[in-house]
Amino acid sequence: MAQVGRPINKFYVYAIKNEEGSIVYIGKGSGRRFEVQKKNFKLSGEILETFASEKLAYAKEVEFISLHKPILNKYKGGNGCTAIKKRIVKQDYEKLIERIGSRACAARLLLSYNKVNPKMIDQSKVDLFREVAYG
Repeated sequence: MAQVGRPINKFYVYAIKNEEGSIVYIGKGSGRRFEVQKKNFKLSGEILETFASEKLAYAKEVEFISLHKPILNKYKGGNGCTAIKKRIVKQDYEKLIERIGSRACAARLLLSYNKVNPKMIDQSKVDLFREVAYG
């Protein structure tokens, strides 16, 4: 038997709306998440639907985001922001910058662009870029 005053459905999907009433963000929450988000966005909103399980709430969040396409949602929902985090791997250019320095890396980048589009760089500067890039 549920306690009096306690919601049976702990999870919910909510919408944050702009001044015109258009949905600009959809999220999944529990507890005070909706109230906190309204305060953060400084906008109004509404709880769209409640759920007994988080899994069902995530599924409905994905459905609502797909349907409404809110401009402030970065991910498709369903715990997207944490589910897609991956181990950060340094890109080749980051390794190059650590090895030779950002100035030399920038010079090498400009020289590579010059090979593709010679009109991009003032040809009188190419020797200067080579000196910076390769010493």
